[in-house]
Amino acid sequence: MRGSLRSAPINILARYFLSQCCAANGSWREAERQLQIALNIGDHRAPPLRLVRLRRELEALRDRQPGWRGLLWRLLTPRPKPADDITTEDSERRALNRAINRLAAQRLHVRQPRGHLPSRSEAGKP
Repeated sequence: MRGSLRSAPINILARYFLSQCCAANGSWREAERQLQIALNIGDHRAPPLRLVRLRRELEALRDRQPGWRGLLWRLLTPRPKPADDITTEDSERRALNRAINRLAAQRLHVRQPRGHLPSRSEAGKP
């Protein structure tokens, strides 16, 4: 896994999966570091990536962390209010995509009968 990071150090997914492996092996600090690096990479992209899932994973990792660091994190970190992950813009974009896909599907299902040759008016010619 680390070899893939050497060849592509800005690969967010590789850092995410490395953090999962580190957490599974009990390397909490390294897992946290890899997630934080992945989030920093996403913040510096144009346009910046929100990476909501990675932010949640980082919070969950910090909550599960054993020892005094995990305890301090749980005691001193205010819990954020649950917010909508999907913005209005995202939901509008999804609705538009669904409408376009529905129209395209309807258009594909409208078929001419076999042997039908379009007339000049159907073909768009004067």
